[in-house]
Amino acid sequence: MPRLRVLPDEKKDRQLVGAIRQRCTLLAVSDTEAVAAALGVSKPTARDRLSHPEAIRLGELRKLARYLRIPLPELIRGEWGEEKGGTGCD
Repeated sequence: MPRLRVLPDEKKDRQLVGAIRQRCTLLAVSDTEAVAAALGVSKPTARDRLSHPEAIRLGELRKLARYLRIPLPELIRGEWGEEKGGTGCD
């Protein structure tokens, strides 16, 4: 039987990956390529990080935020571009 309730940590993980993917779309880059370039890892490792965001280290989040030009606190909360009602690309 499928799980119906999404756990709070799982929701935050989804929001984080969503913010990364949204920014990559606006920058017209593949999310896997962006994560690989930002972290200096292979594409399979980047895919693994996106599939399991709980495994992303703080240093990696800092690099990713810098690469995507998203403030780190907003990236961690997964709220990039939502509160402003815009794209965040001012």
